[in-house]
Amino acid sequence: MVGHHSAAERTRSRLRPGGLRFCGLGVDRAEGRRAEVGEEARVQPVAEPSGLFQSRFVHTVRSHIISVLTKSVRSAPVPESFDDPLALENQVCYALAVAARTVTGLYRPILEPLGLTHPQYLVMLALWEQNPRSLRGLAAALSLEPATLSPLLRRLESAGHVRRERNAADERMLDITLTESGLALRAAALSIPPRVAQALDMSVAELEQLRAVLHRVIGAASTTTPVPEPAVPEQAVREQAVR
Repeated sequence: MVGHHSAAERTRSRLRPGGLRFCGLGVDRAEGRRAEVGEEARVQPVAEPSGLFQSRFVHTVRSHIISVLTKSVRSAPVPESFDDPLALENQVCYALAVAARTVTGLYRPILEPLGLTHPQYLVMLALWEQNPRSLRGLAAALSLEPATLSPLLRRLESAGHVRRERNAADERMLDITLTESGLALRAAALSIPPRVAQALDMSVAELEQLRAVLHRVIGAASTTTPVPEPAVPEQAVREQAVR
């Protein structure tokens, strides 16, 4: 367990009013409005669900995620029914997996000139936000285990972007500090968020609403315990035993 804060609390702590963050994407409201100034938000507000798997809420989440791929939120009507709960197109997990893979792919050609992978880019974002950071603090900010983060830091250190040093006050703690090269890389990275936003071809309002829905899913999944299987009626048990 990293730190004493829940995943939901860490998620909320990273949301900042006045700016947009989506999959490592930060878009300033003023800069991101462009042609959207005065334009009505194209996505209707999402009603608060009674449960994560309520049918219409599931479809809303799926439609917002798939909008990243199809760029057609307005053309995604809510089906009349969800008769098949195992239909692939009805699965939130499928939409999340495809969206994450596809959006991450948008970053690859943008990050290659900087010598960064997308996971390394997220580490750099966290360090540009706060420098230095302890290994545990950095892992908590990224919702990663320290053991998962360590290989990323080794590669960034080899590239000359970070230093890993023992904390002077407590040698049990490892501090991660940006080098001059790592600090200078931030200026080159400033063009990444608007380029990704342009590639997604979505308005600031759409991205903000998508981010809000995704963070609701993350928070719910981080705090909700699995629903137990329904109990089998005694009569059904007796009938099964007879067979």
